[in-house]
Amino acid sequence: MADRVRARAPKLDRWPHPIAREVAMTWARSPAFRRWMEKPHDAWPLAVLSRTDAEATGAGSRVAWLSSDTAEKQRRMHPELAADEYAYVQWAMDRPDVRVVEDNPKTGTRNIIYHAS
Repeated sequence: MADRVRARAPKLDRWPHPIAREVAMTWARSPAFRRWMEKPHDAWPLAVLSRTDAEATGAGSRVAWLSSDTAEKQRRMHPELAADEYAYVQWAMDRPDVRVVEDNPKTGTRNIIYHAS
């Protein structure tokens, strides 16, 4: 199932934001995502940026991917996080209390930090 989700993820860029975000949240709540989090490999399409945010970062895609490296690190550093909580990433991106765009000197990219309560 994870391979099918990754194969379909590029379609999210072409869909209107409300539809794309619902699909991404459905995937993040799926049993396939929970299985992926137990043994992450490659990356998972976790959320969809608005066009404005994608342009602000210079991203070529609106899809925000959770890498297996980040998933493993979060499992080690934050074992209290349940896989189901990752579905809130999209919610936080859509309704932030604070949104900060910053340059990342390590990677030479621009990042957006979202904070939602």
